[in-house]
Amino acid sequence: MSPFRLPRTTSQHHHVRVPVGLPAAPRTDGGPGPAGTRRGRARRRWLHAVVHLPSSSADGTLPDPGRTVLLESGLGLSRVLWSRVTAPLTAAGFTVIVYDRAGLGQSPLARGRRTARDHVADLYTVLTHLAPRGAILVGHSYGGLLVRMLASEHPDQVTGLVLVDPSSEGSTAEASSGARYLNSVGQQVLTGLYGLGAAPLISLLQGYHLLPRRLHAKVLHEDATEASQTARGQELEAYSDTIADLGARPLPTPQVPVVLLAARHPAGSAWAGYYRDYVASLPRGLFRTARTRSHMVPLRDPGAVVMAVRWVWQRAGEHEACPCP
Repeated sequence: MSPFRLPRTTSQHHHVRVPVGLPAAPRTDGGPGPAGTRRGRARRRWLHAVVHLPSSSADGTLPDPGRTVLLESGLGLSRVLWSRVTAPLTAAGFTVIVYDRAGLGQSPLARGRRTARDHVADLYTVLTHLAPRGAILVGHSYGGLLVRMLASEHPDQVTGLVLVDPSSEGSTAEASSGARYLNSVGQQVLTGLYGLGAAPLISLLQGYHLLPRRLHAKVLHEDATEASQTARGQELEAYSDTIADLGARPLPTPQVPVVLLAARHPAGSAWAGYYRDYVASLPRGLFRTARTRSHMVPLRDPGAVVMAVRWVWQRAGEHEACPCP
């Protein structure tokens, strides 16, 4: 497959609509759909992605696989999560791809029930469309599970993994009926808070206030939409199912370089144990701790994410240069 080429412009980032899967859900309010679709008619589904080019890029061609990074957000979070990570990565010479899963950010909502396999299929489509020769995958929280699942299914497309405070199938309690009930209640409370205009408070607690005003305003608007709340509910259900499924059928151990970047969990916590046990099982793994206790590591400590990506890229290059069989 020939490399995807971006148009020649003076801009260092490009917005792309990546066609995926089945048609999107039609509007339920009787109004016209996005992009001029007719009232109530289903439309072919697509995902909104942004490709950030490195400062050294001149002709719009995506660089070699080891220099391309695809960022996968956590549960219910849009591409804006990575806004403090993209600039230092492009300054370091990487092409960075971010996108919105169905219903989040600027991507239309998908119809029906969604599973983690659906999310992985969408991720794979974005990857092969924008980086057909592969990339380093970076996944935050639930996104960490998704990039691991993709790496197990398509190892030839993944040059390395960075798992940022990732979800873990070791936490089987999160797949219990009690956890599902609490997640459902929490989702209802969150939807109610957005309905009451509490988006500024929620974004403050998450760390989005650290972004420039323009991006912060984008989060306040996009995260409060009905589509975003519906998508988050779909992902919560998929999350519990995925923890149960992977707990019963573990993924194969990735052979590529892997960094697990954790928030500062208490030393004796279950999460710290899950993480260290996982890294110990990896042939080319590294455990690192961010400088924040917040789960929102990409916002609170973006430098740690950048350093993790650089480590993976360097180790991947060493492996490719090895003359051993």
